Amino acid sequence: MFICNHCPFVKHLKKDIVKLTNFYMKKGLAVIAISSNSVATHPQDGPEFMAEEAKFFNYPFPYLYDESQEVARGFGAVCTPEFFLFKKVTLCIHRNAFSTA
Repeated sequence: MFICNHCPFVKHLKKDIVKLTNFYMKKGLAVIAISSNSVATHPQDGPEFMAEEAKFFNYPFPYLYDESQEVARGFGAVCTPEFFLFKKVTLCIHRNAFSTA
């Protein structure tokens, strides 16, 4: 999933994201979060603040920083939060923004 610290949508959903990932990780789903925002425009999305955020919200998944934004471009990620589900290693079976609907 692609998330970041400053996004109001991510802020609103953090507890739900943690709850949902905890549920699915117990069922065997591997989860990682990636932040691809530039620290030049969003300093609060930098690695040191990401680590604080992950600890404060007890993220059960790795929270990685994509400094070059190559990973986000490779996935075609354009918003946060944005989720990608894969079957096996390379088949993307679902791509969507978070929704409670």
